[in-house]
Order: sequence, then structure tokens, then C-alpha cells
Amino acid sequence: PISMGTVFCDNDNKAETIGVSIPGGTFNNVQGIDPAGPTFTPSTAGEGNYSIIYTVNGVASDPVNVSVLPTPSKVDFRVVPPRPVQNGNVFTVTFLPSVEDSNFNYQWTFDTKVFTLGTSTAESPVMQLVKPPKNLKTKVSLKISDKCGTATISHVLLITTETITITG
Repeated sequence: PISMGTVFCDNDNKAETIGVSIPGGTFNNVQGIDPAGPTFTPSTAGEGNYSIIYTVNGVASDPVNVSVLPTPSKVDFRVVPPRPVQNGNVFTVTFLPSVEDSNFNYQWTFDTKVFTLGTSTAESPVMQLVKPPKNLKTKVSLKISDKCGTATISHVLLITTETITITG
């Protein structure tokens, strides 16, 4: 049997010791494993999921499934132009993050004077706004985080009934 941690960050440079019950065996070919240690270095392996198997005396262990999570670093978002609904009285606006990953937590912040909600934890929220006046400026922020870190971006948007432009 193998004993070791199972969730790491892609910026973890520290080698994780792999405990084995019987020395002298071999590991399957997984990037980041140093059989001499035996250790596993997440930053060498890189982002992804790995199945580590140890074989000794011809008997393979049950696999240990390891996840190396990405570190949020550079984050941005784009906006899909407004789309009228409900006879043009309401517009929907979709916000799309530049980084999409099921391991991340998303925290969007919106101006409640412009949008129907002030926050959203959806990856790509669809927000509603009441028919916007021409040249309405508003700030939208996105924070992406996971156990490996946090990245934040804010933009000032210029909203008209036809377009949304990121101005800052």
C-alpha cells in the first residue's frame, strides 16, 4: 500500500514523501515521481490528475489518485453584448471568465443600481439589467480562488443598449 497526500497545487515545489509498506518495489511511470525518495513533486508533474501505483514482488497496489490543481494567476473576463428579453424591457448580459476550471470558486461583484443582483458565484453569470440609459458606466469585479491562491480583476464597463465596452 501507498500513503501520501492526494491534493496539491501546481506551484508546490516541495517533494511529498510517498510512504510504502514494503520497500524495494517500483512505481508506474508518473511525471513528478522520484523512486529513489520515494517522493512526488507536484510542480514537476504539473496540473492534472494522476494515478500512482506501486508494485512489489509482482503485486500492484491499489492506485492512489492524486490531483494537482492550477494556481489562479492571470484572470480576466469578457462580456457578451446585451440581449433584449421581455419585449425589450429587460436586457441580459453574460459574463465569461478567461479561466474556467471546476476547481475554482468564482465571486462576481456587480453594481445593484445597474444589475438585478449584487453578487454571483456562477462561473459565467447571466445578469439582467433594466433598459440601460445610453453611456452608463459601472464597475464589475471577478475574484477566482482555490486552495492554491486567489486572483482578482475589476473593469469599468460602458453599457449602451447595443454594446458593452470595457473601458478600464
